[in-house]
This record gives sequence, structure tokens and C-alpha cells, in this order.
Amino acid sequence: FSRRDADEKLVDFVDSHTPAAKAKREAEAKLRKQEDEQRAAKERERDENQKRIEEQLAEQRRRDREREEEDERRWADMERKYQEASQGARSTVGSQLTRAWQEMDVRDFNAAAGYFTTVLEAQPKNQDAWRGLFLAELQVHYEKALIDNMTLERAKKVLQSKSLKNFLRYKTTDEYDELYTKIISEAKGILSTEIQKNEIEISSQKGSLDMKKGSIKWIKVSRILFPALIFIPVTVIPSIGGFQVFGFVAILLCAAIGLGVAIASYVKYFREYKEDEENELKKEVKEMEEKLAKIEGVRNENNAIQEGGKGLLQQIKRK
Repeated sequence: FSRRDADEKLVDFVDSHTPAAKAKREAEAKLRKQEDEQRAAKERERDENQKRIEEQLAEQRRRDREREEEDERRWADMERKYQEASQGARSTVGSQLTRAWQEMDVRDFNAAAGYFTTVLEAQPKNQDAWRGLFLAELQVHYEKALIDNMTLERAKKVLQSKSLKNFLRYKTTDEYDELYTKIISEAKGILSTEIQKNEIEISSQKGSLDMKKGSIKWIKVSRILFPALIFIPVTVIPSIGGFQVFGFVAILLCAAIGLGVAIASYVKYFREYKEDEENELKKEVKEMEEKLAKIEGVRNENNAIQEGGKGLLQQIKRK
């Protein structure tokens, strides 16, 4: 080595073996030990946290698995109960329908309507129940009987029936389309004929009413004309001849006589005859107006029923 290198090494040796150097080395070793301990503690803490997280995740998965198993058991139990209830309901509905049609066969329409209503409470879209309820309301046990015995009252019920509208709404086959087309057409035809009769009766009633009102007007006019027709010949004609002999005295005398005769005739003719006739005509007019209003009310009601039943045939075709 060179001397310089030797001197440096000698100095380093001396420095490293002094008490200060020894204390420094011990401090550095202590610091490294503390750092190693802290690092080991952090690693242990990290490992413990990781282990705790894994345990929590495992516990959560276990709970989720138990909850899923419990949900599956609950849904399976609910499905089983639903199937049992559905089978029971179908059995109940079937027996109620059977009983309802049995009541229809013996013509106990009120009892049948009760059974049909019970079925509809359980199954609001049951087409057989709506069909049966419609027939029960019309007091017939099958459609052919309704067609053969269609009356005006039944025709109105057919076109107003909510049961019929619901049957046509919920029906799923075209099995009864032809029958119900006939029923609705028959009902509409009967109601149309009745409306035509109403119109004819209204026209006739209005004509008679106008004649009665014309008679009343003529009586009122004749109250003025009749005294004048009496007064003129009784007063004017004698006055022309008497004026040449007696002058104005004859005119006044004839006027007084003519006025008296006119008043007496008016009282006799109108108070005893025409007034009674007028009162009788007014009474008849009032009765005829009441009858006309009643007929028009029936006509309007029939028109409303016919209007309400317009969509029934279209509903059958649409289905």
C-alpha cells in the first residue's frame, strides 16, 4: 500500500475502536433492531388483518348461503301452498258451476245467479259464469229459449246487460257467436220497431194537440167577433131607417138595444157554453201534453238503450 492509504486505514481503525465509535455502532445497531421490530410488527398486523378479513368474508358467505337456502325453502313452501290452493279453488269453482247449471235446469234462476256470482268472485274473467248469469237474469235456461220468447222487456235487458258485455269481453272461443248474434239482432229489431211506434204515436199526438190548441184560439177570437156580428145588424141597419124619422134619438135607441142584445148573447153563449168548452179543451190539452211527454220519455229511453247496445255485434266480430 502507499503510505497515504496506510495512514487512512490506520486512522479508520483507531476511529472505529474508540468509545465514541463503539457507542455509535451500538446506536446504529439498536436503531436497525427497532426498525426490524417495527417492520415485523407491521407485517404481523397486516397478516392478522388479512386473516380477520378472510374470516369475515367466510362468515358472510356462510350467512348468505344459509339465507339462500332459507329463501329456497320458503319459496318452495309458498309454491306448494299456492298449488294446493289453486287446486282447491279450481275444484270449488268447478263444483259451483256444476251446481249453478243444475239450478238452471230446474228453472231456479235466483239460486243459479247466486252460484254464478260466487264463481265470479273467485274468477272475475270466467266466461261460463258470465254467460250463465246473463241467462239467469233473463229468466231463461238456454239461448234458444231466449230467441223464441224475446219480448220488448227482454230486448231492453239484453241490450243493457253488463253480464252479456262481460261474457263477450272474456269469451275465448267462437262457439256461441252465431247464437248471440241472433239474440242481439232480435233484441235490436224489436226495440227498433217499438221506437218507430213511439214516433208514430208522438206525431199523431202532436197533430191532435195542435187541433185542440187551434180550437182554444178560435174561441178566444170569437169572443170578439161574435158580439160584433150581433151588434152590427141589430144597431146599424135599424139606425139607417130610423134616422130619417126620429133622427139621432133612433140611432141612440138602436145602439142601446144592439149593445144590450150583444151583451146578453155574449153572456148566454160564452159564459154558459163556450167557456165550458174552452175549459174542457184546456183540460184535454194538459192531459195530451202529459201523455206526449211520457211517450217522448219512453222514446228517448229506447233510443238510449239502442245506442248503448250498438257495440255488441262489433264486439262479437272483433273477438
